[in-house]
Amino acid sequence: AEKKKEEGEGKTKSDRPKDEKKAGADDKGAKVSVTIYDKERMVVRKFKRKLDDGMNRIGWGLESDGVRFPSRNEPKEEDDLPGGPSVMPGTYLMVAEWKGAKDSVSVEVKADPRVEMTPNDRQDIVALQNEIYAMARQAKGTFDKLNDARKSISLVEKLLELQSDSVQKEFKGLHKTLNSKLDSLTYLFMEPENQKGIQRDPDQLNSVLFGALSYVRSSWKNPGGNARLAVEKARFYLDKAEKEVEEFLKSDWAGYKARAEKLDQILFK
Repeated sequence: AEKKKEEGEGKTKSDRPKDEKKAGADDKGAKVSVTIYDKERMVVRKFKRKLDDGMNRIGWGLESDGVRFPSRNEPKEEDDLPGGPSVMPGTYLMVAEWKGAKDSVSVEVKADPRVEMTPNDRQDIVALQNEIYAMARQAKGTFDKLNDARKSISLVEKLLELQSDSVQKEFKGLHKTLNSKLDSLTYLFMEPENQKGIQRDPDQLNSVLFGALSYVRSSWKNPGGNARLAVEKARFYLDKAEKEVEEFLKSDWAGYKARAEKLDQILFK
């Protein structure tokens, strides 16, 4: 009689138990979570990296967490923050976690010996960069209100499908006016969507913020007049954009919301 094969021997992938296949699939898409701490054990940077089979090498670019700038694209919940300013020289702890396992390594960041930059110079550069990042965070919050308004208009358009012709016509005109104003407000922050070619308006808020960052990052010593002027310019354009968005929300948008909330909730024909 033919001897039975030992358990598992000769099995194909399709023969494997579901739990075993699922575990393999989970490992395939698993990511290692990396956290960087400073000497005070404050979190400096967090990011995830996908793992491949076999040996893996993970690098940290010696940067801190950055912030998200105004954008039409919404980040996914699991997306990392973009990189921010380079960290100050010092000792950092790099901790990696994967499926309950954890390991760490100490990282010493040294100053570039070729650059004559004092610790005070570095602190001033980082402080000014953080000021720009705070403005970017504020700008994104304001821009997100425009994105929310567009989403609300899309929802109302779906409700209109079962409304009377006169109501549909009324809201069609309202939406045309509102979308035009939203386009104008969006232009304060960035270029129009689906624009062809490379076109940049130096007076748009994103351009001004990135320009200020470029000035500050290129400083080798305490940021000079041009860098500080660029930061002041960013503050001016941020205040201007915020004022116009708030005026729109308090007038045009508030009136539209009041009218839309009175729509009959018709679910069926």
